[in-house]
Amino acid sequence: MHEGHRARLISKIKSGAEMYGHEYLEALLFYACPRRDVNGVAHALVARFGSIEGVLSAGEEELCAVEGVGENIARYLVCIGRCMRGGSGCNSFATLKSTAEFRNFLGARRGDGQCFEVFMLDADGRVRRICTYPSVSESGGRFPSRRVIRALSAFKPYGVFAADIRSDGESLPSADDDAFARELMSICRLGGVRFYDYCILSPEGFFSYFVADRLFGENYD
Repeated sequence: MHEGHRARLISKIKSGAEMYGHEYLEALLFYACPRRDVNGVAHALVARFGSIEGVLSAGEEELCAVEGVGENIARYLVCIGRCMRGGSGCNSFATLKSTAEFRNFLGARRGDGQCFEVFMLDADGRVRRICTYPSVSESGGRFPSRRVIRALSAFKPYGVFAADIRSDGESLPSADDDAFARELMSICRLGGVRFYDYCILSPEGFFSYFVADRLFGENYD
């Protein structure tokens, strides 16, 4: 009866099929106990705490009181619960409706390093994913096309802002930057994703292709 059980459960998750709370919990426990049948433990936990939310908000001692739950499982579940509560707003920690808001957001999160970032937004302008790549200004003129395409295909955002964040130098775009902007716009167009802006942020200033009207007449509404 249990042969292939883990594979079937993982397949249900991948397909988006409807699942019970104990099934989600069991899938989590696969990684805490890779060689153990955790179906009974998952059922016992949900029965004790009422729901997967109850399990992940329980303390270590409460969890250890459930048969089959040791310190390792308890600490694993407590850690997941704390991560969820601590990051409860991480999927919508910023809403970007304009280049001005994007500039403020970049300024607030910019560190000391250089990087190229793609910000994926939902239809309400909320940032849902941030993909970070080595700075295009340091990569010999190579834009991470394939990695960006994979990210867009996996998440399927409504719209995109992009930025080259520089630790030094000026923010004026180069011919390579023009090529990057065109390529990113093309990738977004082919994927049905709205391309809002490509910006360059450096200690010496900020440049927006949208504000400078350099998006080659291909802006999205």
